[in-house]
Amino acid sequence: MQVTGIASSPRPGSAERASCDEQEDISVRVALRARPLVRRERLEGAKTCVEVDEAAGAVVFGSQRRFTFDHVFGPNSTQDQVYETCVSDLVDAVVEGYNATVLAYGPTGSGKTYTMGTGSALHCMPEQQGIIPRVIRSAEPSVAAARDVACCSAQDAHPPQVHHSLHAV
Repeated sequence: MQVTGIASSPRPGSAERASCDEQEDISVRVALRARPLVRRERLEGAKTCVEVDEAAGAVVFGSQRRFTFDHVFGPNSTQDQVYETCVSDLVDAVVEGYNATVLAYGPTGSGKTYTMGTGSALHCMPEQQGIIPRVIRSAEPSVAAARDVACCSAQDAHPPQVHHSLHAV
């Protein structure tokens, strides 16, 4: 499984916070995405260890360990669903001058690279592209129209090394 934390902060000098959620004004949202079993796991007879309730924003481990999140995405969720629900409003806020951070966290093999799109984004179908290529595609027209400069950074951290996947746009 993968846990994606999403945070936004106001532009410097502003007392207002960016409203990235229609329901309430919050500065941090946390989403969980449960990936499907991969082929190797299915062949080995592995079983799904989590029950996903997308409508309630909850996951259940075993029979009694229930956790709730702002958003929960099941194994059949699409890259577009994750992006539109968790990130697209942040891109709009960034274009307006706010800062935003998207963080993917989880153990090796949990789907972080796939969700963020730091793997082979150039060699996959558009519907399979992750968050980073979608952010660049979404922000580019606004930045170009404003004749402005936008900087973004993507880091893939594998302690003790940090790999910079993207420097600036």
